[in-house]
Amino acid sequence: MKKQIIATLIVIIAVAAIIASGVPVLYAQTDVQTLSLKSGFNFVSFTVSPALTPGELQQANSTLIEDIYLYSSAAGSFLSLSEGTLSSVAAGKGYIVKSKAAGTVTVQGPAVTSVPDISMKAGFNLVGISVSVTSVAFSELLKGNSALKGLYKWSAAAGSFISVVKDSGGTPQALDGVDPKFNYGESYFMNLIADTVLSFAGGAISFNGGSVPAAVEAPVITPAGGSYTETQSVTITCATAGAAIHYTHTGEEPTGSSAVYSTPLNISADTTIKAIAIKSGMTDSAVTSAVFTVNIAPPPAVEAPVITPAGGTYTTAQSVTITCTTAGAVIHYTADGTTPSSASALYGGAITVSSTQTIKAVAVKSGMTDSTVTIAAYTINLATPGAGGTLTVDLGGGVTIEMVRITAGTFQMGSPDTEKDRNTNEGPVHGVTLSRDFYIGKYEFTQAQWLKIYGSWPGTSSPTATYGLGDNYPAYFISWNDICGTGGFLEKINTLKPSGYADFRLPTEAEWECAARGGTRTAFYWGEDSAYSAIGDYAWYSGNSNSAEKPDGYVHPSGSAAANAFGLYDMAGNATELCSDRWLRSYTSSAVTDPVGPLTGTSIMLRGGSYINGAKYCRSASRGYDFPSTRARALGFRLALSAGQ
Repeated sequence: MKKQIIATLIVIIAVAAIIASGVPVLYAQTDVQTLSLKSGFNFVSFTVSPALTPGELQQANSTLIEDIYLYSSAAGSFLSLSEGTLSSVAAGKGYIVKSKAAGTVTVQGPAVTSVPDISMKAGFNLVGISVSVTSVAFSELLKGNSALKGLYKWSAAAGSFISVVKDSGGTPQALDGVDPKFNYGESYFMNLIADTVLSFAGGAISFNGGSVPAAVEAPVITPAGGSYTETQSVTITCATAGAAIHYTHTGEEPTGSSAVYSTPLNISADTTIKAIAIKSGMTDSAVTSAVFTVNIAPPPAVEAPVITPAGGTYTTAQSVTITCTTAGAVIHYTADGTTPSSASALYGGAITVSSTQTIKAVAVKSGMTDSTVTIAAYTINLATPGAGGTLTVDLGGGVTIEMVRITAGTFQMGSPDTEKDRNTNEGPVHGVTLSRDFYIGKYEFTQAQWLKIYGSWPGTSSPTATYGLGDNYPAYFISWNDICGTGGFLEKINTLKPSGYADFRLPTEAEWECAARGGTRTAFYWGEDSAYSAIGDYAWYSGNSNSAEKPDGYVHPSGSAAANAFGLYDMAGNATELCSDRWLRSYTSSAVTDPVGPLTGTSIMLRGGSYINGAKYCRSASRGYDFPSTRARALGFRLALSAGQ
């Protein structure tokens, strides 16, 4: 209740941004009024009829007064001097004076001896006490006036309002533990349930002339709240004809914005229903509450499924069966570690587990409680190939990755000065030692493989028939960030651990060149080919990858050109490939071991030519770079994996 009242008040005064402190003071009823202002906002009323306009008052006190506000209850917003919407000030109204610093302001004018009755609007009104009145506490005024819902006094010390409001039963509640009294020369917010008239006649604060509407009858909730052992059909009625019933079932206080009751509510769990009845021209009813505690005995549970063989570590693929002893039950299962439900795959026969994975199963039968979940985690350690052998990684659904094992050793990296069409960033030639075996993709990563792991294309563009579309075509329109970034491809595939392998990565530039050369030192892995006459057999490049229908060129299916001596395809063309390294402008002549490139940089390393490049860019030593965010139609990758897992 307290939070709702304060929130409502904050919304109404938000335009004024009243978040600082202001301290109103007591004044004598003379022809001179002294306002003692604090830095920030001050809630005041005038005890004289000011001779000056707001602008003149500010001009005369420019070192103190920054702005003056008057709240319009009709508009539900503030008028202000700075916005040009406040042109006069008068006694009997409440104002907020924003001061640049602490100080005093003198206001001259005829002394106020009486204030005419003030028309008040339903909702919030800012009222000034411009004449001497009998001292009365907020709670007393609330008790004696049915039109009032709440009273609010600005507290400079707390930087917030001191609030006294009526609860749902009409009893005043001091929300901050303080019950203020009205003081001469101050202003206050009053919240009304209907239009009425405020009078200061006889030195008393009273309300009259306004018609305070009768209250709507409180709703009746049937059956009454209590403890039950079966589902309850709950109805809500109201004896006041034409009243609309609003309710909540979460324990929150209902308002006119809450759900409208229209049909009985079926309550099958612990629930608190609160209802209020509302009718135009009448006061909202009191809130009716009913707390239901429902303890329904659950139906018997289905027996838990049995998974055979039990989870464990195996060196061969396993044929896994799932059974349940409850007659008529059906079994649903998952193989990706997620919790199964009736929406999961329906078990229909033996499942072949050829890679490390977790199977979870649940048995379901109508009229019974679902079984507990049975879990079996399988670790499959298949024999790994030796040097030069091929490792097959099962991604599931008939999609696999073939990777070739590259033996550790030393090779000469870069191109010599005499190599045709070389770039200076390819030298100097230097010795590189790779200290451990590694696997690298036999083919460029395909579109089917990408979708199996990632599930979608990450950007606004995706492969098309124009540039090459199909399960066995290289994946493109993917960036280094899409692969290596948080939540990216590598994170997804290493979480999945296909065939029990993790730590998949992009190859380093050194690993890539070692693999591409295939043990050679020539410009291309098929020889020097200085006339570029044999390249068409080994690489898809600009000279053989366009047509009248596709003048911009296109990728070809992975592995459709001749392989190098290591059995790797498309290392010279088709799609340029991403490496894990950041861009390194040039090498040093010193021998290095397991280089990984710079740790930082704005660009990343690219290796290998593509279908849009000329022949010279397909040489084994050719290097390139781009931004990590770049997605392009001729940019792809292949995976690497350290041996020994």
